Amino acid sequence: MIDIILTAVIMLYSCYLSIQTIEIDPKSFYPANKNTEGLNVLLERSNKNKYHIIAAPGMEELALKIVGENPDRFLYHATNWGKFPDGTDNIEIGGFQPINRISGQHVLLLASFHNNDVTLSQFSVMITLLQSFIESLTVVLPFYPVGTMERVIRLIRSA
Repeated sequence: MIDIILTAVIMLYSCYLSIQTIEIDPKSFYPANKNTEGLNVLLERSNKNKYHIIAAPGMEELALKIVGENPDRFLYHATNWGKFPDGTDNIEIGGFQPINRISGQHVLLLASFHNNDVTLSQFSVMITLLQSFIESLTVVLPFYPVGTMERVIRLIRSA
């Protein structure tokens, strides 16, 4: 199980390293004497990125609250976090059907690592999102269960 999680983390990190952000100032393409008023308005609008929200199990209510507060900036895509009869993941990420609305967009993943099963499922979704040519992935993790030293008796154990 540790090997699978480690492999998922390495794949996620390698996908992260392959994404590079290059910022170009569009004003630099226009001569100084040209009227850029329309361009300035366009730049001000684009500074507020629209985020597509994917929520982990149990985080759907928070996603709906975020969209309710600012529907012009956030769009929620319901995700089906199902399982096959043998217990493996059967996840249908929202925003890809009938057309792909995620590619090239900013994505906000509301994650919850409350147990190892859902953690691995969410790593799988993160990898899928990163391989889908998204502009950026922001992960919000309100709770992360950390181990404490009093639970570790031997040096080789992780708790």
